[in-house]
Amino acid sequence: MNLFDYLCTPEPLVHIANIFLLVSFSAKSMLALRALNIIAGGFFIAYFILLPQPLWASIAWNVLFGVVNFWRIWLAILERRPPHLSAEEQALYHRAFTTLTPRAYRKLLDCGQWENGLPPVMLSARGETPKRLWMVAEGLIEVRCINGNIRPIQPGDFVGETAFLSKNPMAADITIAEPVRFISWATRDLENFMDSNPQIGAVLQRLLGQCLVRKLNAAG
Repeated sequence: MNLFDYLCTPEPLVHIANIFLLVSFSAKSMLALRALNIIAGGFFIAYFILLPQPLWASIAWNVLFGVVNFWRIWLAILERRPPHLSAEEQALYHRAFTTLTPRAYRKLLDCGQWENGLPPVMLSARGETPKRLWMVAEGLIEVRCINGNIRPIQPGDFVGETAFLSKNPMAADITIAEPVRFISWATRDLENFMDSNPQIGAVLQRLLGQCLVRKLNAAG
């Protein structure tokens, strides 16, 4: 059999498919690996179809592999797309959460809920262990200490981070001083979220610590 006759047989398709598989093993990107596997699967399907007796079982398996790879590629593309953030969410992101990726920030927002508050509502009283952690987006919340000192909580600052980090009761009253817009997280939900997303949790732990240090420096 000469070279031309050999190339007219289905057999070269197997070699081409395996070349694509071999190249896929060195791909650093998961998207590239899956794309190369899809191409290899296409050549395998063509080979099995062109046999004198098509191997339908092998064709079906390669079609299934291709569908799975297409699906995973599509999901990966969706995950890389920037999440939708409202103007309010973008403003808070640039104020306090730039150390998180936008997608991680979106996940954190989805774990909490936006709320409005009016004075003189008290969010938490001295001696209570708050069940939520708050962050001010607009407006003013005040921390009223037992010695009479009043500390303002400005937009971009957490409220209740000391109790959240230490698991101890509040040492002051937390009161809404003027109409406020904030996002809050149930402490148990937030703890579970941080455990399930350790990278986001580590960044959030650092942000909470930085907020606490900032308040202590301002008080001192």
